Amino acid sequence: MRRRTVMIMMGVLTVGGLGASLVAVFRPFEEGPRYKCMPVSYWKGAVTNYKQRRSPHLMEHLEAFVGLRDKSGIPAIYNAAPSESFPILLRLVFDNDPNVREGVLPWLVSQNERMQLGDAALLRETVKVLREIGPRAVPMLLMLLKEESVSAEAAEALRQIDPEAAKRGGG
Repeated sequence: MRRRTVMIMMGVLTVGGLGASLVAVFRPFEEGPRYKCMPVSYWKGAVTNYKQRRSPHLMEHLEAFVGLRDKSGIPAIYNAAPSESFPILLRLVFDNDPNVREGVLPWLVSQNERMQLGDAALLRETVKVLREIGPRAVPMLLMLLKEESVSAEAAEALRQIDPEAAKRGGG
């Protein structure tokens, strides 16, 4: 009887530990866009670590093994299709941490041709993300007023965030 109780307790602790580990890694309660099942906060850390170019440690080798980095240590978000990565990268561009912004901006500039910002679906997603970002996104929303495919959405977002800017921009 005692042995059976110990085995049951070991099973419960193992399952509980595994569940807690999965919650810690995948952060299922964090809202927002995801890439490869990982939320914005994960990619923020990945970009910061890559920017600092520290020597690879065990976790980075595991991340490369599961496809979150390539073999040279570059975060997978940098090599993703724009439609999958742009919502996350846009949030990172507006992050409060300058190290994160400095890690993302040069890459976004270098990938400008690949992004094809004329894609209406990508532009709609951009407006949606900028609306969530708030006042810091007003300059980009003003630029998007000129895009015919999303001018109405950009104007609505501007009216929500900054009615004065919306009037100045004609939205």
